[in-house]
Amino acid sequence: MRNFVNDLTGRLYFTDVPFTPQQAAELIRLVNNASTELRFPPPPSERSADLFRRTRDWDRIQSQAGSFLSPEQLRGLQAAVAVRRNKELLAAAVHDAANPKP
Repeated sequence: MRNFVNDLTGRLYFTDVPFTPQQAAELIRLVNNASTELRFPPPPSERSADLFRRTRDWDRIQSQAGSFLSPEQLRGLQAAVAVRRNKELLAAAVHDAANPKP
């Protein structure tokens, strides 16, 4: 999930409210600790590299991040989470379509 935070950090870099190194490290820790169980198991022929196989407790992440991010940074996080949730939903739909239940 470091890539998620790095992408968000890059998006905020040229704004008036870039992340401090401490904020980025804390957000990485928070996102990594908010992991949920696997959505669906990887096929035997694939490694577990599919980032969308596992989701995060995004509501908890946003709530806890509010304690160390500014309101502007939190809005950026909320926008990034919305995009991420859509990608997770799409990945789950593609998986379900490719693996219909009998």
